[in-house]
Amino acid sequence: MTQKKRSAKVDSKRIAESTSKKVLAFLNAAQSAEEIASVIEIEGERDIGVKIAQSLLDRRARLGGFQNLDQVAATPQVGEVRFSQIVKALEARKETSTTYVIEGQVKTADKIDFAGEKLAVHAIISGVEVARAEVDAKGRYEVIFEYKDQPPNTELRVLPAKISLRKSKGFAISKTVSFARYRRDEKIYRAAMDIRVAEEYFATWRRVTEEYRMHGVVWATTFRDDGSVLSVGPLPAAKIEFYEVDFNPFGFSSVPTESYLGYAYTAPDGSYDFTFNFSYKTGIVYIYADQVPDIRAHISQFVDGSWTQVYEGPVDWNVVQDFHCDYFVPIEDVIPVPDPPIKPEEGFRFVSLGLLPIDYDRIQLGYATSQVDDPIQVSHQPFCDTLRIFGLWAAVPPVSTYKIQIAATEDGDTVSEDDDPAWQDVTDPLRNSKWNETMRSWDVKVLGPDPDTGRYQNIDIEPEADWHEHALKVT
Repeated sequence: MTQKKRSAKVDSKRIAESTSKKVLAFLNAAQSAEEIASVIEIEGERDIGVKIAQSLLDRRARLGGFQNLDQVAATPQVGEVRFSQIVKALEARKETSTTYVIEGQVKTADKIDFAGEKLAVHAIISGVEVARAEVDAKGRYEVIFEYKDQPPNTELRVLPAKISLRKSKGFAISKTVSFARYRRDEKIYRAAMDIRVAEEYFATWRRVTEEYRMHGVVWATTFRDDGSVLSVGPLPAAKIEFYEVDFNPFGFSSVPTESYLGYAYTAPDGSYDFTFNFSYKTGIVYIYADQVPDIRAHISQFVDGSWTQVYEGPVDWNVVQDFHCDYFVPIEDVIPVPDPPIKPEEGFRFVSLGLLPIDYDRIQLGYATSQVDDPIQVSHQPFCDTLRIFGLWAAVPPVSTYKIQIAATEDGDTVSEDDDPAWQDVTDPLRNSKWNETMRSWDVKVLGPDPDTGRYQNIDIEPEADWHEHALKVT
């Protein structure tokens, strides 16, 4: 029996700089998933290779271009072995790229201290950054990159070096070097482009921008009568939205304003990690302006198909740049989530319909009537006003895929075994969220139906903590 040869794993930290540049240049210049897959052949995985290549393109688009190999390795579906295959395939690939050089002068109406302003010029092709160069003390720049032997239209963006290209929308000066401007000089394509920057851009850029990180754990908390903590448990898969709270520095209003910063999700252990930028202006005019962020968090749970806010935290004043903050949500405010269900010994067991457990008291002939202590109150409501059905299969034999069918009946009737109703496949997409430990985020996954088979992927054979709604079967 022939054994498949296993690829040795490659440590991204030990890859030669020349190889790293070669890999990044190809992945940033590739125009399609097929182009990547044709070069990076994963043994026995032609179709899967295209899917992995598409995942690389999706991540490249989110990042605005790969800046290092760690970003490539962290791409969903890649993993250590496939990352090694990608690096080795591109390292062995015969070079077909050409060197391009764009140089020019950054010009202004007034005299500018370029050394103090510290500007950078970014070169972008098809939305992907291919090169970056700093502007020298005389306002000159030169960007150099490798690309195909066909001059491309190249966008140039001028920004302060401290501002990330991903966060440059509305801040950058942009110019396009058309393919016709390039001139061949032996084996190098060269183009010249001067870029004029208006004074108002410098005024905007002089805002001080600093990066902040907040991290900690969200706890579902039981408090004693005196307000002290009796017990805590992690609150996973919660959404934390962060706001910067500010008062008018001149006292025109006592009502604070809240500016949205972004959000983070809690991991299966309740932990979260959130990074944001905070900007303020310098100078005597802004001496009373707040130069440190004050943060308030709003926490929501995703239950029965929608986000519901369960907690609004107090303001954390003057947070530091690496700020640890735990949030304690009163247990009575937490939307109750059913205890993890138990798998049946054989066959399939319905667990709940929406927020209601499935039993003979609550669900009768397709109609739902809640009990006194249930999280929602309904009376004789069809399908509990939802088709979010939860359930589990027996562990043996393992079920990897399944199909959902429905049939119309008269009001209140059940389907007799002797009848042959017109059963129809359910074709609504089923989405669930899987925890990505590398990116520390919940990635949305579409579990079906498969366009060829009409079947959904069963995830209750996977670890429960990996999935947001582990037993969800159809919605």
